[in-house]
Amino acid sequence: MIIDPSPRAVTPADKVDPNTVKVLRSPDFEVSGSYHALATVQGETVLLGILRRSDRTGWVALTPLLIAVSGGPWRTRQDALVQLILNHDLARTNARERARS
Repeated sequence: MIIDPSPRAVTPADKVDPNTVKVLRSPDFEVSGSYHALATVQGETVLLGILRRSDRTGWVALTPLLIAVSGGPWRTRQDALVQLILNHDLARTNARERARS
């Protein structure tokens, strides 16, 4: 499967449906060993974040800005993906609350 090599980063305004999230090897997988978590938002593919093995045992989740999601590393890649999705949902909620203030 060929994907856009540089999808735009997800923003707090983007509502991500977890059913559209897919995990693919990053274009530099052979070097980094990382995976890209991609989602479809209004028909457009966006980068939700990056998943990669931690130096310790486990997986870390990074936002598109390469900020580690707190609480990791997680035991499985799937656990790290769930935390990445939850982190985006929390950022989206916080952005809406700030907009109301």
